[in-house]
Amino acid sequence: MAGIKQNIDLPPLRLGPRLECLLSLLPAVTGRLIDIGCDHALLPIAALERGMVGSALAVDVRSRPLDRAHANIIARGLEQGIGTVLSDGFDEIDLQPGDTAVIAGIGATVIVDILRRARESGKLFPGFFLLLQPTRSTAALRMYLTPEWEIVAEKFFFQGGRLYNFLSTTYRGCSEDNSTTHNDNITEFPDISVDIYSYIAKRKPSPASLYSVWMGECNLRDRGIAPDLWRRYLRHQLSAAREFMLGAPSKQKETWRELCRILEEEIK
Repeated sequence: MAGIKQNIDLPPLRLGPRLECLLSLLPAVTGRLIDIGCDHALLPIAALERGMVGSALAVDVRSRPLDRAHANIIARGLEQGIGTVLSDGFDEIDLQPGDTAVIAGIGATVIVDILRRARESGKLFPGFFLLLQPTRSTAALRMYLTPEWEIVAEKFFFQGGRLYNFLSTTYRGCSEDNSTTHNDNITEFPDISVDIYSYIAKRKPSPASLYSVWMGECNLRDRGIAPDLWRRYLRHQLSAAREFMLGAPSKQKETWRELCRILEEEIK
């Protein structure tokens, strides 16, 4: 943090498990960190204080959270290293090579809308790293990301009975081939579950393919690392699949039943 005068009289900033997990997933080399929906700006403050990034932007669509973020930044003596921007997603941000962005604690529908606007405005570039933590509908988000984004890693944990999902992604680029298959209608539906049903109706995935989307390919690859945690994840996803099966169109009932059978078999 050359040239940045940090307030050394303050103790190190302590983060909760969710923000610590986000920090652990940042690339080893990060020039500027852009925190979309920054709230109190705790993530960019901690990243800068720990020397993980060269600079940061705290971004929020609302002025009140941004005022809180600005106050925290000043209190830590980091106003030279962290800027604040009032922006809806990336609308007011000029992305640069070396940037890493985080969108965390936001619903999948809002995330998709942010990414679509960034793509349509030409802000995205191949290799751009984006870390996501949706509050819900992770499977629907995985469907949207393919094929323009590569999910390079996933992580999850439970806290207070709640599941937290984290997706590390890089932008591949938008081609004509991609645009013909891109599931870009996700935000037409107020309930993400409708889009999952639409995905099944259009793509007609096999139960095995739906299982891959439901669980996450990276999670499936790493499932042997923590067997107890994986079993808990399986039980959680089985419970969710049963709920979706109840609301599924009649033509899709068997697909959801088969997904539940696959999950039940793996739990045994």
